[in-house]
Amino acid sequence: MKILVTGATGFIGKAIAKSLLSQGHKVYGLVRNPLKAQRLSHLGIQLIKADISDKKSLLALPDFFEVIVHSAGYVGEDKKKLYLSNVLGTENICWWAVKANVKRFLHISSVAVVSGHNKIPLTEELPYWATNNYGYSKIEAEKIVLSYAQNGLSTVILRPAMVYGVGEPHLLELLLFLLRFRLLPVPNKGKNKWHLVDIKLVCQTVIKTLENKEIVNRPFFVADFEVLTAKEIFKALAEGIKAPCPILLSTSATKMLAKLPFIGKRVNLFLKDRVYDTSRLQQLGVKPIGSVYESLQEVAKAYREGIKKD
Repeated sequence: MKILVTGATGFIGKAIAKSLLSQGHKVYGLVRNPLKAQRLSHLGIQLIKADISDKKSLLALPDFFEVIVHSAGYVGEDKKKLYLSNVLGTENICWWAVKANVKRFLHISSVAVVSGHNKIPLTEELPYWATNNYGYSKIEAEKIVLSYAQNGLSTVILRPAMVYGVGEPHLLELLLFLLRFRLLPVPNKGKNKWHLVDIKLVCQTVIKTLENKEIVNRPFFVADFEVLTAKEIFKALAEGIKAPCPILLSTSATKMLAKLPFIGKRVNLFLKDRVYDTSRLQQLGVKPIGSVYESLQEVAKAYREGIKKD
């Protein structure tokens, strides 16, 4: 199939594009700056210059794509950037998908659209409830995709949990730096559960979704089939970089810190169990990648050895 991947220079988009290429698909990467994306072309991904936040730039796109995997997005708290990339960008690429008669539209969303709920595990059918600007922007993006689905666009919404893998650019480097120098004490003795997802499982899900054409207009959580505690996660990462295990704060110390201004908000982020129902994912035929603990060790080891994936 001829597949267009938006956000192909990002961590998730690039991994998806490479995975699709390995399956024999003809993959095109939508990029704003082809010069900065030359490494993609060396992999065999054909580059197309356009900006999803600029509707006019999409008019020059060829109309032969059978599938669009929309993974472009901004991760941050800048409201203007969130709107331009996550909301307006999604509106524009959906509009173009309909105009070009694209047969299938895969939207990469986020578990952030329901992260405000305390239910364990969270399920896909819960009402929207975000806790930050990023989550709100992804809610608006999903609503746009669903509105186009009601008008005939065949869509699937994938909601990855926090993604890890070699080369992850958003949190990994900071976390490993803090762990190396024992600057990251873990609240509540690290008892809280954090559901993550290996980038390889995200790619497998995309492929399974393309194989099953009967799956339409439904959201799917994309998360590992094994859930670790914060203690286990940070222990695995610390072992990967050969650093001592992080300090585990007692419950009483955690309660004191949680009451402090500024620091308290960050401490409270550690105190919520994040678990997602993966039954729908399993029904899709997605298989476990392997031990989450060992995968985290490998990711940290690769960072320590200076290994970066293309």
